[in-house]
Amino acid sequence: MTSHSKGDLVHIPSQVYLFKACSFKNNTVFNEDWKVTRKTKEPQLGIFIKYTNEKSGLVVLNDGEWVIDARHIYATETDYVDRINRNKVQLRKQI
Repeated sequence: MTSHSKGDLVHIPSQVYLFKACSFKNNTVFNEDWKVTRKTKEPQLGIFIKYTNEKSGLVVLNDGEWVIDARHIYATETDYVDRINRNKVQLRKQI
């Protein structure tokens, strides 16, 4: 498992199950018996907050905080982020 630090930009692939984060005594908890709240339709970028346990992590996406299986949280390469930013700038110029 790759170790992420608070504030790292991370990549979440498509078709990944997301569980709504909830707190219990100031700790984010994850119960594997929870019903899936949402499944990603396309890859997303998020900000890593912390590991909730050895199997899952808390990530902020554009629509809130989600608990995600740690196997599906990947470090984002700087080149990938630069390409996204360049594409957005090019799209804005064309519009």
